[in-house]
Amino acid sequence: DRIHSASAGVFSAAFRPTVIMDRGIATKGNIALLQSRNYPYTVIERRKVESEYEEEFRTARETFEKLDDGNDAEPERKKKIYVKKVESGSVSRVLVYSEGRDQKESAIDEVKEKRFLEDVARLQQSVEQGNIQMKEKVAERVGKIKAKYGSIQRHYELELVCDETKQKVTTVTVSRKPSREKQSQLTGCYVIETTHTELTASEIWHQYMTLTQVENSFRDLKTDLGIRPIYHQTAERTKAHLFIGVLAYHLLISIEYALRRAGDCREWRTIRDILQTHQRTTIVLTGVD
Repeated sequence: DRIHSASAGVFSAAFRPTVIMDRGIATKGNIALLQSRNYPYTVIERRKVESEYEEEFRTARETFEKLDDGNDAEPERKKKIYVKKVESGSVSRVLVYSEGRDQKESAIDEVKEKRFLEDVARLQQSVEQGNIQMKEKVAERVGKIKAKYGSIQRHYELELVCDETKQKVTTVTVSRKPSREKQSQLTGCYVIETTHTELTASEIWHQYMTLTQVENSFRDLKTDLGIRPIYHQTAERTKAHLFIGVLAYHLLISIEYALRRAGDCREWRTIRDILQTHQRTTIVLTGVD
């Protein structure tokens, strides 16, 4: 009855599961759907909400609550998480600044920007050497560069400088927009939105981060536990393959759970790497006795 009521959309809110979605599927429409069905949720919206809290993020290290990222790195290598809870109508939002995410996003961003500027420089050189000058052809090349670097090109202005005929391009100028600096200031920042207004900022962040457990489980199943690739040709053998993989995953989770209860929060991969250094050898000696 409870399952039937839940599927019918009239199940008591006290028994409803909390839906946690990552940015890829947390669209405005999907969030509205959850709200219309009265499902509690914890999500990062697809749109860039962090730009609404630029001033708060500017002083995140000084004014936000500081957390560890929870991984098993050495203390000196641990990255900090800074969180702050704010109310927004009927929901709560948690502003999050992650040092680890900042480093990762900055590194990716720098590589993209470098390649973008290199492609623009090659185009400038081709134009100035006369290899390509017709306005339509140069504009086509510019369009391809913009399409290739969508996340970077919007922060730059590319202008075609033509000769007196307005048909030939003499050079291509590139200039950085102010939005580029603003975007850099928000690197490593994101906003979690939740209907669980009763939870603290730390609790909301930890709740959202349970998504990493799902991601890790799929990674373990596909790699360490060999659930992929499947080479079997018949349905029976494929089912057996999947059954053994899921069975092994239950064992893996039991091991991690037992370790966590003992205060060891390392991931399976770390434990496996350590155990790979252990060997058991059995030696049998046969003598006259």
